[in-house]
Amino acid sequence: MHKLFKVVNLMQIIRLLYQLIVPESLRPRIKNGQYRIRAVFYKGNNVHCPCCNHSFDKFLPFGLGWKRRENAACPSCNSLERTRLMWLYLLNEVKIDSMPNANILHFAPERYIALNLKKMSALNYISADLNPALADIKVNIENIQFDDNYFDVILCSHVLAHVYDEDKALTELYRVLKPGGWALIITHIFENLEKT
Repeated sequence: MHKLFKVVNLMQIIRLLYQLIVPESLRPRIKNGQYRIRAVFYKGNNVHCPCCNHSFDKFLPFGLGWKRRENAACPSCNSLERTRLMWLYLLNEVKIDSMPNANILHFAPERYIALNLKKMSALNYISADLNPALADIKVNIENIQFDDNYFDVILCSHVLAHVYDEDKALTELYRVLKPGGWALIITHIFENLEKT
């Protein structure tokens, strides 16, 4: 037990040093490099990731304890099932690549969805997060600094469960959405709540 405690402390020290030395804006690129190295060991044709457009022998497990899911994370881009599904929905159902001049606001952007949307030059794409190192601009979802009726599309996955006032956030999303625009809002499922 004593040796395990030393290892845990050492890992915490290494993590702290990493956070002090490596700028936050650079960390996603480092992780991406780690994922690409990992992906080499899973090359195959059994599964395909639409986010990074690579095929593998299998997807990797993700999560801890009873929440651990097999076949969940892409070895190359680390996208999860919900991200891959969201990207396929945007491409195949909405046909987002054929929406010229659409103003798109994307909260807490999933890395590969953001990269793919930025490549579509016909779109006016803006990624937003409370942490400016993780997106194009800093935006508080409860107080969005854009004019009324500004966005054609809003993407918001797994954000609302983390805000203080969910009703205010939804009101703001509605306010900045154009009439006829649409929002794709994905949130956690709390199965033990009587009312959501």
